[in-house]
Amino acid sequence: MMTHKTKLDICETVWFMHNNKACNGKIKKICYAKYTSLFDDDVHESESYYVDDIKEKFEFSDLFPTKEELIDSL
Repeated sequence: MMTHKTKLDICETVWFMHNNKACNGKIKKICYAKYTSLFDDDVHESESYYVDDIKEKFEFSDLFPTKEELIDSL
């Protein structure tokens, strides 16, 4: 079995925007995919994060360790 180190960990608290509000929550699930493009044979990797019971997935760039860093990104 192959393992992959993700940028964030399950149960890590993060800040993010949801319904136009600054929110925080814990990462509940991480989906990792590694695939080869049919167009150019390049290998691509992606990580998606799921926070609390929110059905929407988040990318790493959507998540921040502090509220201040989230606000600074806006």
